[in-house]
Amino acid sequence: MLDGIRTKVPVKGQKQGMNDRILETVGELDRFSRLMVTQYVQNRYKDNRSLFSMQRVANEMKHWMIIIIFVCTATATALVYAGGPDSIIGIWNTEKKDAKIEIYACGKRYCGKIVWLKEPTYPAHSKVGMLGMPILDSNNPEPSHRIIPLVGLQMLFDFVFSGNNVWGGGKIYDSDDGKTYSGKMELLSNNKLKLRGYIGIILFGGSTIWTKEEGHEEHEY
Repeated sequence: MLDGIRTKVPVKGQKQGMNDRILETVGELDRFSRLMVTQYVQNRYKDNRSLFSMQRVANEMKHWMIIIIFVCTATATALVYAGGPDSIIGIWNTEKKDAKIEIYACGKRYCGKIVWLKEPTYPAHSKVGMLGMPILDSNNPEPSHRIIPLVGLQMLFDFVFSGNNVWGGGKIYDSDDGKTYSGKMELLSNNKLKLRGYIGIILFGGSTIWTKEEGHEEHEY
């Protein structure tokens, strides 16, 4: 379910959806601004066509173009990373689409639990459980927890929003190996979430990308 967390090669996410539309809008703003500046400078010097005046036209247009590029770049950056603390609340599909995780507010922090599994019960000839019985947290290092079903199991703990679409300081429990990792979450776009798990140093962790599922109500626990 969280295979990427256990690898040392991070998965590179792609910023799509809302970000693409924002960048397209900024591009249109850039082209419109260039046109307006060109007309303004040409009108200003329309009655003076000397070589000196043309050089001033070129210098003034260059000056305005630099300002336009700076403003458009700053605008795009501000809009792309405009997510607030509650932006991650909702239902998220894991990278392999074999589980759905609900992220919710737990006090002033953020937690997550498994709410759906592609295979929620044990298959035939399972060595761990009986056919048709709910799959349990059988790899948990705590024996008393090995009888808890995976559906409904909390696996994200106490993430804190630190700004710039990043939530850190939390823990990630991976039921596939029974290990708990330090965690960091980064919202790449309105529907893409990068989850990184690591032990000790963040550079030696692994990452996975979750996709937000639309059409579900958000709850606070």
